[in-house]
Amino acid sequence: MAPVHDETSSPPPVQRLLVWGACFLMGWAGLLSAAPARAQRDLQVDDFRPAHDPNGFMGVQGTSTPGHLRWNVGLFTHYTFGLLRVNPSFTSQQVVVRHRLSMDALFQLGLGGRFALAVDVPFTPFQTGAPRALADGGESLDGAALGDVRVTGRLRMLGAPADVTASRADGPGLAGMLTVTLPTAQGVGFQGSTLPEIDVAVIGDFHILNLGIGASLGARIRPDRVRIGDRVHGSELHWGLGVAMPLPIYPDLVALLEVRGSSGFTGRYNSPTEVDLGLRFKLGSFHLSLMGGVGFPHRAVGAPSARAMLGLRYAPEHGDKDLDGIPDNVDLCPLLPEDLDGFEDEDGCSDPDNDNDLIPDADDQCPNDTAEEDRDLDEDGCTDP
Repeated sequence: MAPVHDETSSPPPVQRLLVWGACFLMGWAGLLSAAPARAQRDLQVDDFRPAHDPNGFMGVQGTSTPGHLRWNVGLFTHYTFGLLRVNPSFTSQQVVVRHRLSMDALFQLGLGGRFALAVDVPFTPFQTGAPRALADGGESLDGAALGDVRVTGRLRMLGAPADVTASRADGPGLAGMLTVTLPTAQGVGFQGSTLPEIDVAVIGDFHILNLGIGASLGARIRPDRVRIGDRVHGSELHWGLGVAMPLPIYPDLVALLEVRGSSGFTGRYNSPTEVDLGLRFKLGSFHLSLMGGVGFPHRAVGAPSARAMLGLRYAPEHGDKDLDGIPDNVDLCPLLPEDLDGFEDEDGCSDPDNDNDLIPDADDQCPNDTAEEDRDLDEDGCTDP
């Protein structure tokens, strides 16, 4: 007699596969949770990253790219106070990174109308604090150190591509960004990690003239966790929101508001948030920026009690932003094209009603001659015979 197969003796293949997969994942989760965290100083504790677009925001990246083979450079100097604390006390002994002066040198190059490549080199010439609070055996912080160099590629997927004659593609935009952080700091003094990191982000914004709003959401992937005091820091999500508002005082003076934050989802003290206010002033090819802000909660790693920043960018001036054939240096409306209808075309500003008779030139049969009062019954812009 053939043996009878008892279906209750073993689970079906699909169920066995699910069980094996669950065991595999649980095993890896156990290994990761048991893996020791890296040394306390192998982490860049400051989340500020200068934006690449000189006409965008300060720390919130924008979608615009420079245009094919167009470039810009920038140097950003920022001071932070109380960047890193390790316990609830307000005493100076617990402020591990008390004063820090940092610099970022930035270079961006456009490739085609939708892609840009950027390199950011951070450097800290000076920092002080009380590292003995970490109890890791270290007696001092490095006074000057190179940070982790960041190489970024950004692709504008939606929205008009950049043109070599325009300073920015206005309208809505959507972009993807990939950043690889190179371990050039080698974990020295809270300047960076000893292993490469990867950052992926999605960016959306909308610009019209000098008015803009933008937002970003991304993930910073760290291969190892880092323990600072009694808190562990690893991979995290980060986000930002930026608003740029032109001021009527001067056409190239823009007010900036930014809110940025991150979270490793291990508690509120691993979720720093920062609010910054600033001004950007443009003079020819130079962009000067001033910014100040605060972070909270004050005990979160990377949430400074205060930040002040000065940034200077150089982006070679475009000859004719609005493509109306009038050079920007004599164009009174460099962002709005002239209508080129033979009436005051040399000032670079559009004249929708040449004769000021309240009838648009498009409907005016006599656009350069004002109709006599009460003698234009058909409202064609001409004096009736």
